[in-house]
Amino acid sequence: MSGLSSLGERVEKQLWRACERCNAEQVRRILDERPDVDVNWANYECYDFTPLHIACTRGDQAVIVELLGHPRIDVNRLDANDMSPFMLSCQVGRVRPLRVLLPDPRVNLNLYTPRGSTGIWYASCFGKAQAVMAIMASGRDINLTIKGKHYDGRMLTPSGIAQVNKQPELAKMIAAFEENQEKMRFEAKLALGQRGIYPFY
Repeated sequence: MSGLSSLGERVEKQLWRACERCNAEQVRRILDERPDVDVNWANYECYDFTPLHIACTRGDQAVIVELLGHPRIDVNRLDANDMSPFMLSCQVGRVRPLRVLLPDPRVNLNLYTPRGSTGIWYASCFGKAQAVMAIMASGRDINLTIKGKHYDGRMLTPSGIAQVNKQPELAKMIAAFEENQEKMRFEAKLALGQRGIYPFY
């Protein structure tokens, strides 16, 4: 007996809590011993976060790798605020999850909320320069023309929201990427490599 659900708690919540606690070993055990587990279970007590959502907010790469290896994982599942795990990682500036999410072709980088906000828009809005650089360095196609809604009602691109939120250097970096993606991708890789963030997994 593994002890899973021994206290009457559904196994999905045990999986969620293991992700919250960054316990990759327990996550692996649950996924191995309970192939029927709903890996996309949403915790209504926490913004409808799935295990992948909470793992991305915690920033534990090992847990995220375990979840991404599950055949039924929905990497683009939205929470109660219409945000995907990728968007959350960008908003909070968690680069470690991005190192695992960005190389995964299933992750939709251009997915946007009803307000028009994408992952890179959130990173730009909250001044998360390393998250923006990680997206640039990934080599993935990214749409920088999608506009998100500012609280004052204006629809702004990632560079526009960075400028409005008094992040001129970040706005300049995004504008430079729009003009010469290859050059900025190289510079982003170099800068992240110096910080031990690049290469990705």
